[in-house]
Amino acid sequence: MKIKRIMGYAALSTVAAVTLASCNQRAKVKFDATIIDQVDMTQEIEIEFWHTMNKNLQKTLDEQIVEFNKCYPNIKVTHKSVGGYNDVKDQIVKNFQTGAYPNIAYCYPDHVAEYRDANIAVAVDGLAEHTKYGFGGTEVTEKFKAADVNAIKKDDLVETFYKEGQQFGDKLTYTIPFLKSTEALFFNKDFFDTNNLQVPKTWEEMWDVCAKIKAIDPESIPLGYDSADNLFITLAAAYGYDYTSNSSFDFNNKGMRGLVKQFREMYDKGYFTTRELNGKQYTSNVFADSNATHRIYMCVGSTAGAKYQAAKDKAFEVGITSLPAAPGKNKVAKAISQGPSFTILKGSDNSKVVAAWLFAQFLLTDNSQAKFAMGTGYIPATKTVAQNVDAYKSLMANKNGFENLPGLAAEFTNTHSDMYFTSPVFVGSAIARTEVGGMFNKVMADQSINASNIDAKVKEHFETAVKTCKYESGLDD
Repeated sequence: MKIKRIMGYAALSTVAAVTLASCNQRAKVKFDATIIDQVDMTQEIEIEFWHTMNKNLQKTLDEQIVEFNKCYPNIKVTHKSVGGYNDVKDQIVKNFQTGAYPNIAYCYPDHVAEYRDANIAVAVDGLAEHTKYGFGGTEVTEKFKAADVNAIKKDDLVETFYKEGQQFGDKLTYTIPFLKSTEALFFNKDFFDTNNLQVPKTWEEMWDVCAKIKAIDPESIPLGYDSADNLFITLAAAYGYDYTSNSSFDFNNKGMRGLVKQFREMYDKGYFTTRELNGKQYTSNVFADSNATHRIYMCVGSTAGAKYQAAKDKAFEVGITSLPAAPGKNKVAKAISQGPSFTILKGSDNSKVVAAWLFAQFLLTDNSQAKFAMGTGYIPATKTVAQNVDAYKSLMANKNGFENLPGLAAEFTNTHSDMYFTSPVFVGSAIARTEVGGMFNKVMADQSINASNIDAKVKEHFETAVKTCKYESGLDD
């Protein structure tokens, strides 16, 4: 038996917890309707929700909990923000053995691979299909009327978002989509128009535009990319190079090494930066600041953070377009599918599982989805919000490249679903995501690299990254 070494945790209690996860080989089954019918849903039930919401969204969440309690006054919902998405995952993994994890949590699919391996992730198919508590179920439909909302049906969910929860090889569903976003290229439209610059459609064109911008403003860093993790993974998808497959780390290949080498050469020319390379300051902050010492004129970031891309004091208009595609014929832009989903975690009390499921359903109703989506570039996981909520209709109708940039970002996200992709999900895929981004930044910052040794140095960084992924996921030989 192999002990999984997840994220380098060394404490004995954590090792024991991960050992438990590794040893647990019970079949994963959907939450049985027979079990649901045996639980008492009239008793007082308390559930905990872990997420990454900021204070403004937590205020919205508190308001929605009040509305939910009009429907189910016996279900008490407590919640807490646990840093970023990886922090949520790390805290849950650390608490596998003690059971001190939430009943429902924000997640990315690759996080759920570890919960599923520990047999605490609930496959929600049995819940979704239940005649009383499922999507459009008789009791849910009646109860939600107390808050003047309509229960959603499964067909109301965007199909591609719902299928994200079915990437685990057993055809079961372990995540429920909440809000979604992608990455886009934000650009200073005024600067581009004034200087007759064309927005780049390929990476080859990107470097040409960066060279022109440097000629106009030598102190600038033309392109900012907030997430090095996403940059690496998206490049692999765009160029068709291997990244990961089921329980395999495939990114150490000639194609990806060549791309990273190219990016190092562009970095040396001052053409781009990432958040980590920029002193851990989001490049979107610099992009939005027309008084920055080193201006950024293009920025790749999440559409969910569109408001942070809007120019301070409306100093310039912002445009939004797709990420560059790989050069060549028939190459299409790729963009990673992002945004929080829910996962429900099981413990000793099945009533808490059902309560968490009911709460998740409530957060998918039209009014709730609209409140969370407005003010950000997130788009709802359901198709009915734009049809049924006047405030959301107004947001979309008044979109612009200034104060209502989130509306423009939401439109972009809605109309570019054909370019979305997700990576293979398995125990260790979350580690790979973090490791490739860290490795990319290390290559950029490695002062020992020069023209004569760059190939060897890049290969060395890749080999180290693969070894780290294998070791920390417990998948090494």
